[in-house]
Amino acid sequence: MAHKVSMDDIARKVGLSKNTVSLALRGMPGISTDTRGLIVRTAHEMGYRYKQSDADKRPASRNLCIIVPTTAHDKQGFFAHIQLGIEQEAKKQHFNTIFHSYEENSGVFELPLCVRDGLASGIISVGRVSEGTVSVISRSGIPFVMADHYLERVPGDSILTDNTQGGDCATEYLIAKGHRDIGYIGDIHASMSFRDRYLGYLNAMARHGLPSNARHCITHAGLDELIREDQAIAVAEIEKLDGLPTAFFCANDAVAISLCRALSQMGVQVPGTVSVMGFDDTDVSRLVTPELSTMRVHKELLGRKAFLRLMAKIHDRKSVPERLLITAELVDRKSVLELQGR
Repeated sequence: MAHKVSMDDIARKVGLSKNTVSLALRGMPGISTDTRGLIVRTAHEMGYRYKQSDADKRPASRNLCIIVPTTAHDKQGFFAHIQLGIEQEAKKQHFNTIFHSYEENSGVFELPLCVRDGLASGIISVGRVSEGTVSVISRSGIPFVMADHYLERVPGDSILTDNTQGGDCATEYLIAKGHRDIGYIGDIHASMSFRDRYLGYLNAMARHGLPSNARHCITHAGLDELIREDQAIAVAEIEKLDGLPTAFFCANDAVAISLCRALSQMGVQVPGTVSVMGFDDTDVSRLVTPELSTMRVHKELLGRKAFLRLMAKIHDRKSVPERLLITAELVDRKSVLELQGR
């Protein structure tokens, strides 16, 4: 009697797990195109005939996985609002969300278990994600969208704030208030968002023929991170500057609030002596004294748009990657002083 080919036989032949073979033959997500093709061809060559069960005939999984690096958890609720937007839109369309937290710098990224087991139809990353992580996700073949991040060298779908426009608008606001000597604070190597906001700052300064004085900028360190280590370190970093400008544009609200604290320790009044401009419009920006002038990022909208783009990817796997930019909005509060005789 001829041996009946089983999934175990196919798994041994291709050198993969039985679970992977099963997911591929059932047409489940989470398996790359190349791997699925290899398994299907091998099964056909070996004479295997897969019989669909009732479970396999059900509609595709209505789960999506939200992945967030642990470094994003302490960002004054910024990413929580993006996640809320994703969940709100998912609920409207009867999708469940599965949250997965991971260490971005812990080595090679491992796909979440829900993806490996075929329980999720797509992935949305929130916040900064490395090229290595994106590469792992892309090889899996699962639809994937980045929220609040993009990669220059790796094509992919991303939904984010128009940070260059926002940085330009913030700097233009300071100039309109009479400021000509404007510094920038924010680690431009920490994220694409910070770098693009810095580019917007440079654009506005150049348009008005104003020098972007590098001696009044801190672009190599995150002041909010320094102040968590020791406020004296942050103060020392500011004291290295060649005097103080009349205004600072900061990469985000956390940096702006840390700057205000450091300036206060130095006996410098905000906005009496130095004006401070933030970015993001986080919840805490309205609770500090003085209330922070900032750029509003439409965080929940960003999350909703990320979900809608993921749905488009699920329905059309061959669609061309898109980058959607959402405009930031100026919020005029109390931390910027209008100079007299400007």
